[in-house]
Amino acid sequence: MSMVHPNRQSPQSWSSERQDFMPVDKALEQKKLFIIDCHDLLLPFVSKVRRIKGTTMYGSRALFFLKPDGTLKPLAIELTRPQMDGKPQWNKVFTPSSEATGLWLWRFVKAHFLAHDSGYYELVSHWYMLLPFFPYLSDNSFLSNLPNSLCPLDKQ
Repeated sequence: MSMVHPNRQSPQSWSSERQDFMPVDKALEQKKLFIIDCHDLLLPFVSKVRRIKGTTMYGSRALFFLKPDGTLKPLAIELTRPQMDGKPQWNKVFTPSSEATGLWLWRFVKAHFLAHDSGYYELVSHWYMLLPFFPYLSDNSFLSNLPNSLCPLDKQ
């Protein structure tokens, strides 16, 4: 489990600032806090992407609260840039904001995290499920065994 740096805002203050939430210890006890952690899985790829000139990417993880209506509300998203090119590792925890700059940053961070989450979901749920079919699909006779109406090569 990731530890929040003591100089940063702590999870206890997130819950005490908002009246629609409960204290962290109570939320943990009632199993209402969830983490989606793409950080460790993606960090090796983040380094590779960041080496490409003009690109950027971060590792990410997010903390969610299960609301009474059954939906998950994002409480915080952490973005991490790995150590490289003599620069130290950088990470920052973002929380929802109502002021203009903070709101813009929160939306950007959510979009970045959602790209990681959806990419991970696609790889795991779709590609891994297709693994048993790859030997068959890689066989050159695959296209010749399709009915003409299904073969995309015949629709020219």
